[in-house]
Amino acid sequence: MGSTTTVDITLDSAPDGLSGYNLTVSLSNQSIAEIISVSFPTWVTLHDNSTPPADSVWLKAADLVGNVGIGDTNISLGTLTIRGDAAGVCDI
Repeated sequence: MGSTTTVDITLDSAPDGLSGYNLTVSLSNQSIAEIISVSFPTWVTLHDNSTPPADSVWLKAADLVGNVGIGDTNISLGTLTIRGDAAGVCDI
């Protein structure tokens, strides 16, 4: 309890490239953990997210200069910092 960990959000592949994304990440058990921060990778040129701390956050990002190309793999979409609030198991 009280400890934090980071979770990377990764896209396996982008066969047609990637101009941007809009996604929501939620925790399955609100009493176990909380998302306390969001960070974006360097390829992102514009980004926004809902305000942590929260049990669910949305992330939006755009690649305006083509940093993610056709066929790229293992593309970082962001990193979440999650804090444990109670003992137990919580899915993301």
